[in-house]
Amino acid sequence: MIKRPNLRKRILTGLIIYTCLLTVAVGLNGFIVNKKIETLVWETVLNLEIDYFYKDINSAPPSSIESTKLYWYDQNKGDLIPDEFNQLDNGIHDNVNYLDKTYVIRVIESNKNKQVLALDITDIERHENKMLLFTILLTIFAILIIAFITFKQMGKLFDPLLKIADQLKMISPEKDRIKIEVLSYEYYESSILTTALNDYLQKSEHYLNQEKVFFETASHELRTPISVISGAIEVILQHPDTTDRLQPHLERVSRITAEMEDLLAILLMLSRSKERLAQYSESIDLMNEIPQLIQYHQHLCYTKELNILNNIRTSFKLTAPLQLLRITISNLLRNAIENSDKGVINIYLEDNQLIIHDPGHGMTAEQISDLYTQRARNNETSMRGIGIELTLKICNHYGWILQFESVQNQGTKSILEFKGLES
Repeated sequence: MIKRPNLRKRILTGLIIYTCLLTVAVGLNGFIVNKKIETLVWETVLNLEIDYFYKDINSAPPSSIESTKLYWYDQNKGDLIPDEFNQLDNGIHDNVNYLDKTYVIRVIESNKNKQVLALDITDIERHENKMLLFTILLTIFAILIIAFITFKQMGKLFDPLLKIADQLKMISPEKDRIKIEVLSYEYYESSILTTALNDYLQKSEHYLNQEKVFFETASHELRTPISVISGAIEVILQHPDTTDRLQPHLERVSRITAEMEDLLAILLMLSRSKERLAQYSESIDLMNEIPQLIQYHQHLCYTKELNILNNIRTSFKLTAPLQLLRITISNLLRNAIENSDKGVINIYLEDNQLIIHDPGHGMTAEQISDLYTQRARNNETSMRGIGIELTLKICNHYGWILQFESVQNQGTKSILEFKGLES
């Protein structure tokens, strides 16, 4: 079975990826804007403080500078500037670490002497890091909440559809009641779909019932006149006034009448359910049945250089209605005879498969195989007997598998697999 992608997972994954990308884009934009604003703020604050000091350039910084976490260093007055600050170029520098603290620095350089104003922003940075961590955690929580809500809401959409699909798997056309249970918690759309499917199933059930009734009625109505014809032909064949010239024609009519009786029997059986049909099943040994079927069809080979070879030497038992099995195999054997001119038709068993291998005639093996396949697909019943259509119907009814396999320059194999049966 082909593994198909899960739509719910794809939608959920796509939404999470979209939310993460959107969060990263918004967060990155906020970070850039924040950094620019922060730079402008520090520049404004430090410039104001420097202007304050420049009011009296000869005066020392106020004694309260350290308490305000603001430090002023002036090489013109012989102040020793820390190496971490002294190596900085002219301008504003953010997040400069010194003695386990974080500073924002304003460096003014003139005549190879530097003036440095340092503002301790350690507490501000700690607060900023906490806010960043809180924002990340809040974002992750928001993504999880969005994913959870989306998953639950999609479940309300998909779960009813999956339950409907499960119910459809359990429904069999042979059951008396074909209906999907309407779920009480379904939304409007799911309810509409369920109702529409139930309407369709009811129409299908009605159609199937009509088909069964037609099969039964047609079989019963036709059986009586055909039985009358069959009985009359038997009387005529045994009548002393019947000439030898009429004998072959009457025998042909008798044979065709018997085939019609088989066809009516099969139609009547197929109109029944599997449970009812099981009453007609019996244990059948193909090793005993195949010789009888070969003998019954031997007359079709008289006008051809054709022989039928039975290679079944071991017992192969299965359980099925005898008439169904006989007509199925007979149809395949008749087709093999009709599509061959001369040679040998081999009948043998391979695992759980009955194989009828014909030599073919005038056509390549591929052409014959294509012909069989095309007939089966188009439901063509031009062949005598019940035709491929009813043969396929029997196979579908019992889970048997019918297929055709071409053999290079050796005709065609008709392979009937009795799946699930033990030989």
